[in-house]
Amino acid sequence: MISVMNMLSALFSVATLSQLVAASPVQYGCPTQNDVLQLPPSQSQLYVPPGEKPSHIVLGLGVQNYTCSPTTGLYVSAGARAALYDISCQYGTPAFATITQDAFVQFNDEDFNLDSPPTAGLVGSYYFTTTESGISPEWDFFSYSSGSSGFPSFVIGSEVGRIPAPTGFPQDIDWVQWTNIDGGLARTMFQVQTKSGQPPAYCPAGSPDISVKYAAQYWLF
Repeated sequence: MISVMNMLSALFSVATLSQLVAASPVQYGCPTQNDVLQLPPSQSQLYVPPGEKPSHIVLGLGVQNYTCSPTTGLYVSAGARAALYDISCQYGTPAFATITQDAFVQFNDEDFNLDSPPTAGLVGSYYFTTTESGISPEWDFFSYSSGSSGFPSFVIGSEVGRIPAPTGFPQDIDWVQWTNIDGGLARTMFQVQTKSGQPPAYCPAGSPDISVKYAAQYWLF
């Protein structure tokens, strides 16, 4: 079984279709304005605002963090953390349909250090930051923050919609939509095509905090 590093290197270099990519060399940072985010039709919580076009399509590999509530015996979310990889050039290829699942299989089978993740295609980090409402997700595209290009490198979001993952697997975390409350990287952000990340159903009193591996696509508009 190939490692996450080898798989990511394959995604952003020369590889065969069986290794998740097209046969020709693949770059990242492809145009996304005409790409279409597929959302379940039988719901109204998630929608692309009129006139908005995708600016970034990234794959998140990381952990969902949870703490045990002493009053309910249930795990509650304490944020998340993930490395973000540009997958814009895989859109429209056979690999894109299963890219989240394929990446998670490799990621889940090995020790993945979020402090020094594989660098092939890496554009930034996803984490939660303290805001007036508590903690909020931030997409930090640090790869764009150097130099004098003036490219906006981050966005902080406020949740505006959520649905259970329509994947058919209860262990997959919800699909979520956020709107911008700070930063210039995007106006609207989506978490879709999720894989794993849900905590156990119950936790005994005094249970330590836990982190559960997950993968997801993030579409930024």
